[in-house]
Amino acid sequence: HTVNDALGSSEGTAQIQVTHDRNIGWNTLVPGFMAPDAARATHQVRVRRLDEYLAAAGVKRVALVKLDAEGYELLVLEGLRTVLAGNAQPVILCEVAPQAYPLLGRTVDELFTFMAAFGYRAARVDGHPIGSGEIHATSNIVFRPDTPGRLAGR
Repeated sequence: HTVNDALGSSEGTAQIQVTHDRNIGWNTLVPGFMAPDAARATHQVRVRRLDEYLAAAGVKRVALVKLDAEGYELLVLEGLRTVLAGNAQPVILCEVAPQAYPLLGRTVDELFTFMAAFGYRAARVDGHPIGSGEIHATSNIVFRPDTPGRLAGR
């Protein structure tokens, strides 16, 4: 089912810019990431932590998280700390938009360091390992728990 909330590192509200472009997935919470002439509308939205949402919904185990947050991915993952720290860690398929990070006062290196702190390693979708310094354009990254036995459901 659809939930009319955004995800982030803490509970609150934020402004989401909605594109008038044909790519209906190009909407962002990152201030200044979307050119003003590309925005069709701006809406105030509730922001929730994903781990708190999952707990309230009674979800006990997550095997995979597919994340495409148009530059807001680090904040979404920060709101998933409880799940990332658990015994059955999910695989994270994450689009990373490095151009957005400076607008948030963050770096892609912080994303990789954050995930490594929970025992995750990063790879391209073809399985080849990748480091934060190799991300120069929007890229799909797979974060997997470093210990295969910690994968959800194993």
